[in-house]
Amino acid sequence: MIKKATLFMALLFVSSVAFAADNTYLVSSLSDKQQEGTLRTILHYACDSDGSDLVKFAKTRLDQLRIYLKRPLVIPEDCKGPVTMMGSDEAETILDASDFEGTAKGSNCTLDIYSNANAVAYFGFSGNRHGAAVCVYGRSNDIFENRMGVEKYGSLNENVHGIVVSKIFSKNNGGMNGSFTTIRKNIIGQQPEHGIIIDADSVSVTKNEITSSGGHGIQLEGDGIEISENIIAGNGGCPPKGKAIEGQEYCYDGDALGGAGIYIKGGSSNVLIGGDNFEERNIIQFNRNGGVVLYNSKETDLIKITHNQISKNYGTEVGIDMRGDGVTENDILDLDVGPNALLNFPEHLQAFRLVGDRHWIWGVSFFTDDIELYGVAPEDFNRGVIHGGGDSFYGDMTIASNSFEAIHNNLNFSEAKAVTAVGLAIDGNTSEYSLNAGVSMDEDYDGILDELETGDGTKASGGTSPDNADSDGDELPDPIEDRNRNGEWEPELGELCAYNPDTDNDGISDGAETHGDGVYDKGRDTDPFKPDTDGDGLVDGDEDKNGNGIWDGYLKETSPLLVDSDGDGFGDVVDSCPSIANPGQDPWYCY
Repeated sequence: MIKKATLFMALLFVSSVAFAADNTYLVSSLSDKQQEGTLRTILHYACDSDGSDLVKFAKTRLDQLRIYLKRPLVIPEDCKGPVTMMGSDEAETILDASDFEGTAKGSNCTLDIYSNANAVAYFGFSGNRHGAAVCVYGRSNDIFENRMGVEKYGSLNENVHGIVVSKIFSKNNGGMNGSFTTIRKNIIGQQPEHGIIIDADSVSVTKNEITSSGGHGIQLEGDGIEISENIIAGNGGCPPKGKAIEGQEYCYDGDALGGAGIYIKGGSSNVLIGGDNFEERNIIQFNRNGGVVLYNSKETDLIKITHNQISKNYGTEVGIDMRGDGVTENDILDLDVGPNALLNFPEHLQAFRLVGDRHWIWGVSFFTDDIELYGVAPEDFNRGVIHGGGDSFYGDMTIASNSFEAIHNNLNFSEAKAVTAVGLAIDGNTSEYSLNAGVSMDEDYDGILDELETGDGTKASGGTSPDNADSDGDELPDPIEDRNRNGEWEPELGELCAYNPDTDNDGISDGAETHGDGVYDKGRDTDPFKPDTDGDGLVDGDEDKNGNGIWDGYLKETSPLLVDSDGDGFGDVVDSCPSIANPGQDPWYCY
């Protein structure tokens, strides 16, 4: 059962690292007045003094320190030195914006940072229902080991957003652009809108838990952004009713915007999601509108998505989505334009068990330089997801002569029933996930596991044959008809029946109706799902008498695509000689 709130209970242990500073100030009052010992007053003193400053809390026996702020806290642009602002190392320290007054209610942030090289750590930010917990405008600031929206002992007190990094003031002050901000080891949950918003360059986001936001986990726009080792899960709202994936424990149950794990806005470039190995992976799961989604713009490029665990997401369910509309099909010569140049994904992926734990992996990729191979999560396989996501990392493979091939020894496929792959170009552009390939015995090499092919290719048997790649003999390979390769005929998904050569029983085989590609091209093909394509009252097979999918007028066939094949004003079903124009309908005219 999904809990309608985030219940991450990972304790945020306060570091005992000593921060060297020229000046140290102790907060001794929980008041928000401009008086001695309050955080607001001490921040003012710290910024007014030369050198670096450490602001921390005096010793306490309390378990929790909560300051009800009346207006935002500010580290101003003219601060004379960097400030390190630390919560208590003995008690949970919460900056609560629920009492913001007057014009402060319209403020975007609980804490605004305008100057450079500051650090904020070990605070809880909550209650800002009018804006974000922390807004960063200066450069080289470090936001680490804070909580936003989720207090230490599990209670919820949301902000609208967690962290915002912005270059909004850079037009007036080029140095105030949010660049080189570091966001690390924070717990951000239960925000009605986005967990983190980045509109700046060279920002690092690492080792955070970003969960249960009503919008995107991370929304970014910029250059040189790096995102690694984060848990980004359950964002965008709760799943559709009855569609919850096993293992999901949390979601945002409010009036959610909907969102992806990571949403990359148009014009972003040189973004790294993941790292050089799987230990640097982001875990991106259970997000309402996809895992990683790129805005549909050709200026969005060089987005490298590597060594991640992107699985069990909702929405288009493809894990990596280049245009936010589901799978972008490959095109000949890969000439289409869009995010990451709409790089073609690897094709014809196959994975066969040989002997013992030895598996043979093979595929084709014409436009990428490297391949990353992943196991598909059982939950995704069981719900019919056919492209990704990548749950278990199995290895990197190099492209040679447009193909990749490897024999894997002792590779643990025990949990995965299918594998998938992404392609990476030399410039870092990354593809969407490939079509998944089953992992098991596959005697006929058709990409459908033998255990799923339970028949002999006839209607009576109710299934495809494990020994014949074209079980029904209609000249369409089984995986062309059983598109998701799950061994079941699902016409509601547009699948032709792989164990019936004539799905609509009109006397023309599925291969002939679609001219060999299994795809109905209206105006060119007869409809393989409709026995009377043109609706003239004549079954397609009665018009295309030799069943070859071609209108052979010299054989006196009528066209199954035209109500009046000869154009004489009389429909085929009543025409005395429907293959010869006969406006007078004289019987002798037909011979």
